[in-house]
Amino acid sequence: PRPPSPPPHWASAVPPPPARARRVARYTPASHPRGMSEPLRLRGPHEVLAAIPSLLGFRPQGSVVLLAIRPDGAVACAARADLPDGPDLEEWSLSFLPAIEHSGDVHAILAGFALPEDDERLAACFAALTSVLRHRGCVVLDTIAVLGGRWRSITCRDAECCPREGWPVETLDEDFMRVRMGVPSVAANRQELVDELASATLTIVTPEQAMDMQDRDAAIRGVLGFLVGDPRKAWSMSDALGALRDVRIRDTVLWDLMHEHVERWPEAARQLTALVRTAPDEVLASPATLLAVLRWQMGDGARARIAVERALGACPDYGLALLMEGLLDHGQPPWTWRAALAELPRSACRGAG
Repeated sequence: PRPPSPPPHWASAVPPPPARARRVARYTPASHPRGMSEPLRLRGPHEVLAAIPSLLGFRPQGSVVLLAIRPDGAVACAARADLPDGPDLEEWSLSFLPAIEHSGDVHAILAGFALPEDDERLAACFAALTSVLRHRGCVVLDTIAVLGGRWRSITCRDAECCPREGWPVETLDEDFMRVRMGVPSVAANRQELVDELASATLTIVTPEQAMDMQDRDAAIRGVLGFLVGDPRKAWSMSDALGALRDVRIRDTVLWDLMHEHVERWPEAARQLTALVRTAPDEVLASPATLLAVLRWQMGDGARARIAVERALGACPDYGLALLMEGLLDHGQPPWTWRAALAELPRSACRGAG
């Protein structure tokens, strides 16, 4: 049997969708994707759980997910953390606060995913996180537990809506929600996304050379040609990796991608993924950070985070990667990056010498 739709608790307060045809945009952790025309509203715990894999880009396991919900019922952002190993639940709970603090006046919905034998640990996590949120004036609308193959709302007291034994996870229509949100695919777990950037056969990188202005302009055109698939200008993978060591080339390529090649972002992301997979550690941070920025701007917070981790794994003090890590940690929406770039001329990235 399928649960009632919508259940008669918090979802009854969510405003109905507009009468006109809806185009629901994709949300990812702390992201507000480009092209969003309608906010995402979820009418009950069954829709929350069906949407979470599409929100994250993968099906969470051993995790707690927080959805920040605006007063009109729209999802502001999502944040996820693994279940903590140690006893310090307060510090673990505090890691969710940026998702709340940077989303304005919001409520929260909590969803936990664990094995049945971890039900007590999950309950303790819920209690600690709820306490931290309430201390900061954030109302928790619902708390949903997914234990093994069954789920139930812990908050709901209606036995018909949320029976104690829960509902089978098979009642969740994830495919419908994925199509509704415009998400092409969802990974089975986070490791699948990590594996997308796993090292492959390493590329022999062109030795670093001093560049004058003319050389740098040629390198910018060559790297962009490689990323956006322009065979007339494209450099080889080896040459592109070598050129991206120069931060002026890196920053100008990023400026051009943001301003002049928006429609080619998917192609550029695929090419940057190929660079990251084959780059030796000494040149990996630059393409990995470019990929992180691009994935973030595309509304793919999960892949953006993984690209940052790859960059910092190769170069822990890489400045642009540290900046991206901070932006993701604090739940900054992608438009803040575009707003900052709006005041930055291309010449400032390209450099004068």
